[in-house]
Amino acid sequence: MQISIIGLLAATMLVGATALAGQENRVPVSVDPVTMNARGDMWSARTDVDQDVYIGCSISTYAEGAGGAFRTGWCQAEDADGDFARCETDSGEMLDAIHAIDSYSYISFTRDASDQCVHITVSTQSFYLPELKAK
Repeated sequence: MQISIIGLLAATMLVGATALAGQENRVPVSVDPVTMNARGDMWSARTDVDQDVYIGCSISTYAEGAGGAFRTGWCQAEDADGDFARCETDSGEMLDAIHAIDSYSYISFTRDASDQCVHITVSTQSFYLPELKAK
């Protein structure tokens, strides 16, 4: 029992120390044309030396008349090798994931052969934030 408590305390201290050290977890944008998956974090995309590298998603809402509306979303990415991926969705769960994207989000998406999104994963955890340098 004492060993478990000590282990738990040590793990908690390590996680806290890592957060205070300002560790960043950069994930450069990569597109795999074989698995039809794209992934990366938005900070790495914005700061990549190749200005053509990007990853992101968007939601569009269209009026259908009589007070109704239709929402659709898409994700797209291009990596440093010029590999490109794009998918579209009208799934409520995937639109919710897109809606959660923030300026420093990690994004992963997979498409099928008809360019429909099969999955969208978004993480807004703090370790995707850029490390701030003291001046």
